[in-house]
Amino acid sequence: MARVRTGDATKTGVQNSTYTYAVDAEASDAYAIAIDPAVTAYKEGQHFSFKANTANTGASSLNVNGLGAKTLKKNTDQDTETGDIESGSIVEVRYDGTSFQIVSTTATAPITAESDPVVGAVTGIVKADGGGNISAAVADTDYQSVPVEGAFVDGDKTKLDGIEALADVTDTANVTSAGALMDSEVDADIKTLALPASTTISAFGKTLVDDAAASNARTTLDVDQAGTDNSTDVTLAGTPNYITIAGQVITRALINLTSHITGILPIANGGTNSSTENGARTNLGVAIGSDVQAFDANNATASSTTTFTNKTFDANGTGNSLSNVDVADLSNGTDGELITWDAAGAPATVAVGTATHVLTSNGVGTAPTFQEAGGGGGNKKIFLSPGASAFNGTGVTLGTFNEFPSIAMTDGNDNQAVNTSFTVPSDFTSMTSMTAVWATSATSGNLYASFSCRAVGSGESMSGGSADTTGDTAWATGGTVNGSDHTDVSAAIDGVTFTVGDTVGCRIEREGAQVEDTLGATAHFLGFILVYA
Repeated sequence: MARVRTGDATKTGVQNSTYTYAVDAEASDAYAIAIDPAVTAYKEGQHFSFKANTANTGASSLNVNGLGAKTLKKNTDQDTETGDIESGSIVEVRYDGTSFQIVSTTATAPITAESDPVVGAVTGIVKADGGGNISAAVADTDYQSVPVEGAFVDGDKTKLDGIEALADVTDTANVTSAGALMDSEVDADIKTLALPASTTISAFGKTLVDDAAASNARTTLDVDQAGTDNSTDVTLAGTPNYITIAGQVITRALINLTSHITGILPIANGGTNSSTENGARTNLGVAIGSDVQAFDANNATASSTTTFTNKTFDANGTGNSLSNVDVADLSNGTDGELITWDAAGAPATVAVGTATHVLTSNGVGTAPTFQEAGGGGGNKKIFLSPGASAFNGTGVTLGTFNEFPSIAMTDGNDNQAVNTSFTVPSDFTSMTSMTAVWATSATSGNLYASFSCRAVGSGESMSGGSADTTGDTAWATGGTVNGSDHTDVSAAIDGVTFTVGDTVGCRIEREGAQVEDTLGATAHFLGFILVYA
């Protein structure tokens, strides 16, 4: 009795297709089976069969023992179409080295012979839909029906015969009956008439076209009915001759006031309404002795000083100055204004101030103004050094910038904060401005930072008092290597109420990692300039 080794095929196993058949358990077009014993690799020529769990809805595949899905092909190299595999159908495949070819008949297999039962069930003309389906063709939809009376009925033939005879355009009778003219009947001039197809000759135009002679046309146009020649030049008669005509060109020349103008020109027309000098001056209101003074030789010969009614005129002085002018001789002005000279050296006035205000110089080039008195007058300025500052954030260090103490805020880091504080001075009246002073080696770009300020009175919570902030804004560099850059942060103190003795905290925070920060270098904070009255 022969022994069967483990792993060898048995007759029963072969008869039952145990080694090549399995049932699909998937619920999609990706069919999968498990053969026992398991297949370890795909080989060209392998034959398998499986019972499909679901009908396919398009292209499908088969995965044997988890070796990987391979495309199912019908008719050698075509993807499966919807309905090719029905649920519960047995599908036989053979591996061709790339895909599984379906060797069993698909549910939508194409018709291969007229003996097929599908063809036998259809009578008359049939049509195929390209997917293997055949059905009866519909007359006058899928094909042209044959006319009941034949290709052409007798009545149609008679009509065609008549149309053919009348369609002969070489027959003058046919063309005339159609309301047209033969080419030989059209005058050559009419043929070459260059007019748009839509041109309409008006009733007036018709009367001009049929005029027999030029005289008739002139009468129609009401031009030169006498028949004189209008092509000759028009001439000018009389004098003066500052206008000339040559051909069709009229030329205007300059008017000679001596030879071309006669008579007396009225004042309203720019004249004097007089033929004499005295009369002209009188008419114009500049009569000597009454309206204006005549020339005085003393004025022309003044070499040093000449006295005019207790006033001294310096002919050689800058601007021909007039001295010894009494206040009463000055023209009237505005109550409270002062006289000054502007940057160009021209006389100017200083606007009226408010009671208790003092006159304050604003430097060269700027007119003085009246301002509120403040402890001796003018603004006071103090510099707040970062020596008493605190700092935090990645990349912030305390050090010096040249000879100045500073806090360095490096490029590329956010939330780099510098904090400083001061006490409102005892002579403080009002805040004028606050400026942040910083420096960098960069000559271009912007520092992207925010500034905030808070004032807290004695006994108040350090988170109380009044505060304001500018939010993140771009601080432009001055463009000088290691130059001192000043950024006005006064907007952040508008909402802060300062009182003598208050403790004021100020904070700068750089966002060096943001795209708005284009400085590309370390920014050194040097302090604040505080200006107050």
